[in-house]
Amino acid sequence: MSLAECAPGTSQVIDDTAFIKINYKPRAYFKPFHGREQRFAAVVAHRRAGKTVAAIHDLQRSALRNDYDRSLYAYIAPTYAQAKATVFDYLKEAGAPYIEKGLAKVNQSELTVTYFNGSTVRLFGADNYDSLRGLRFDGSVLDEYADIDPRAWTQVVRPALSDRRGFATFIGTPRGHNSFYDTYRDAVKNPGEWFSGCLKASNLVPAHLTWAPEWEPILRGATSEQVNQFYKTKGLLSEDELRQARTQMSEDAYNQEYECDFEAANPGAYYGKQMGDALKDGRLTKVPYDPNFRVYTAWDIGGDRDATAVWFFQLVGKAVHLIDYMENKGADSAPYAKAVLDRSYSYAQHFLPHDAEARHPGSERDYSEALAAHGLRRITVLPSAVRELGINSVRLLLPRCYFDAEKCERGIECLRMYQTEWNEKDKVFKSSPKHDWASHGADAFRYLSVALDKHISTPNFNRKLVYPKGF
Repeated sequence: MSLAECAPGTSQVIDDTAFIKINYKPRAYFKPFHGREQRFAAVVAHRRAGKTVAAIHDLQRSALRNDYDRSLYAYIAPTYAQAKATVFDYLKEAGAPYIEKGLAKVNQSELTVTYFNGSTVRLFGADNYDSLRGLRFDGSVLDEYADIDPRAWTQVVRPALSDRRGFATFIGTPRGHNSFYDTYRDAVKNPGEWFSGCLKASNLVPAHLTWAPEWEPILRGATSEQVNQFYKTKGLLSEDELRQARTQMSEDAYNQEYECDFEAANPGAYYGKQMGDALKDGRLTKVPYDPNFRVYTAWDIGGDRDATAVWFFQLVGKAVHLIDYMENKGADSAPYAKAVLDRSYSYAQHFLPHDAEARHPGSERDYSEALAAHGLRRITVLPSAVRELGINSVRLLLPRCYFDAEKCERGIECLRMYQTEWNEKDKVFKSSPKHDWASHGADAFRYLSVALDKHISTPNFNRKLVYPKGF
């Protein structure tokens, strides 16, 4: 059941543990979210719908009602800086009635509010999700999940919920087909285990309205479509505001930010359209290793903090078959060399970025020499290249690519989410890419494209085909 299809409840939430009236009036369409019984929730909401405030109060209510010793609730933003700059003010405001009476304490350095019963709500950033390992969570919120490395959930947060069967809420706006899209789609398909809701700007009750008794005769027995039509007459944002937004934004940007459209192209994504086309064309599929063709690899070298990423590909006619992908952290070259050789592919060549000629940590060798010492042969170090030219080369190459959807799942996600930086002050996209979890796989693919165009015996592979006139 979507949020917009559920009749709102009362207009005020009272915490019955400390008998203190909190300073929160849930917007009508968040009533079903607060009243859910499912352990997991996925909420897609347009900008300024109030999802962050609702999620913070949902954590606080759970913390106040928890009888476990030292319960911990996590609010995870894409970056620690975002959590500190934006969400912490909401958390302090939510806890203000308890803080003012000495029933809760704020720790500014750790971004926490700890309540009289020992429960704590703490803010984290997914940009360093490894720092969450070893913690135990009674509940969690992953905010703007489309911008979070999916491994933060699968490898860290989900295991941390197991001890006490903690809950998880995923919230955000769409960014095309990515991990948030998959999570929301799974939630809709499994209503017994998941609560799901999609809140569009054109289809919501306004913030200043609470549940009115006179609405009941109108909505009693109404179909979903009739409920939606009723809500459209009472939109959260005025028609004038939405009209201005439409004129000032691209159609894709408007549909993504205000109409929660997963099909709209992500305005900041470099390869969003190309990866969307690959999905529509059926080129994200099963692509097995063909022993009749040699395998190439293309690398992006990381270290202890940044990941090393490796694409495995074969050339079949004018098509590129992406048969495998590998990514991990750690500066030592030995595990990567072993992982490549253990795959038992017949290799043609290994392409490394220009910084592979830098000295390998703790050794007199550079990275390429270290890989060779561990058994890799036919290594080529690519020269430094202009990033923008490489990005354009990838855009030309992607229509010729077929990806193994299972083995390359992580790499595909990186290509989907590789995007430009957003300048919050000027409200424009920067000219430089955003350096985050997605950039490693995307950079390795850029080196793959450069290698195809310049160093493999298929010259001008990426060049656009120009046919003679008359054909």
